Amino acid sequence: MKRLIELLGLLLILGQFALAQRIGHHAQFPLRCDECHYCKKPTYNEPCLKICPDFIREGITVHHSVEDAPTLLIIDTLQSKYAPSVFTHRLHAQMGEMLGGCESCHHHNPPGKVRPCIECHKPKRDLNDLSRPSLKGAYHQLCINCHRSWDSDWSKTSDCYFCHPKAGESLSQTPEQLAELAKKRHPAPKTPELFVLKSDYEEAPLVTFRHKEHIFTFGLECKSCHQDNACADCHRSP
Repeated sequence: MKRLIELLGLLLILGQFALAQRIGHHAQFPLRCDECHYCKKPTYNEPCLKICPDFIREGITVHHSVEDAPTLLIIDTLQSKYAPSVFTHRLHAQMGEMLGGCESCHHHNPPGKVRPCIECHKPKRDLNDLSRPSLKGAYHQLCINCHRSWDSDWSKTSDCYFCHPKAGESLSQTPEQLAELAKKRHPAPKTPELFVLKSDYEEAPLVTFRHKEHIFTFGLECKSCHQDNACADCHRSP
């Protein structure tokens, strides 16, 4: 019976892989358009995307290994007021692994390679369509909101100059410093042995949860249980 289940699982994985190879765009998937779009016939120019589609489904986004991610990105599209900023992409991708993977940032990504933000989020704001933020809005919506959630004095790490040098200035980091930045990795989180929790059940109010045992017995990752968490949920000030 176990062999049969394993064989069925393998066939399912191979079927999904073959489907992803054959279908080049998400519009060709057997999906309901109204899960993402609020109009009947969305187009490239008028996608009428829902602002917060409440789903994440296999095949709609992409899943890649963190080691495949670029180490550093130089964000230099918008330079009217600020100089290019250096983004430690792989380091942030490792953090994203604990929140849900690539789709934490790269949502609505068709099968295949990860698309750059600018393919969907344009530099110029479209004031008639609030469902799709501009490039600047998309960056800030992700970056600033996350930084503010864990920094009690967010002005230190969320003001403009923390990420952006002033316009006219070159990159503040030397090539050697950039090489060191590229090596940065998020340390592996320590796995607690157990938690003793208190419940409202009067006859036996204490519940022992063997956290580490569950992790290794069932082959779980942090994101298997801890979904949509912010950095501050684990990194709290003492």
